[in-house]
Amino acid sequence: MSTRKVLITRFENVGDRKTLPAHPNIRNLWEMPWGYVLFEFYDPVFELVDSPGSSPVEFANLVKSLRPKLADLANEERRLLSPLYSGRP
Repeated sequence: MSTRKVLITRFENVGDRKTLPAHPNIRNLWEMPWGYVLFEFYDPVFELVDSPGSSPVEFANLVKSLRPKLADLANEERRLLSPLYSGRP
């Protein structure tokens, strides 16, 4: 069983609200009361990384080979939440 990356934030922290439901990495989206949104940020690579059946050496090699894709996904998440990340680091 893989884990799910579910984010909850205020709608004001989402950069482009109109395209969020059609974004290829957004699997589920729930608009909540009081200006909050909950969404699942998904990519099939997450299932590979979260698979429990691999040995530590296999896992390290897998993560090493997937590191550029995981970095791209992290950057895409930051882009989606750009107002949240626009302040001081």
